[in-house]
Amino acid sequence: MARAEGKPGRQKRSFSTTMKIRRAEDTGTMRRPANDDRESIGTILRTLQVSPSRTSYVVASVFAAVWVVGGLGLGWLYLPEIQASLGPTG
Repeated sequence: MARAEGKPGRQKRSFSTTMKIRRAEDTGTMRRPANDDRESIGTILRTLQVSPSRTSYVVASVFAAVWVVGGLGLGWLYLPEIQASLGPTG
């Protein structure tokens, strides 16, 4: 390549040659774009290790108990009508 005037020892490079050299230098580094919002696998695994709070289990158990008690109460309340409908058709 031709030498640039006024600066001995420095070669004048074209823009494409300069970009190729820069790309070759950057291939060794793992650079992520600024808008990359993916989580690393370590962060995902760490969030899976955290146990949930007991409050959700307590609330679900209370609602399940109310549901069972309500079903048994309705069954007991309508038991005579249910027996009459299933009894002899005489």
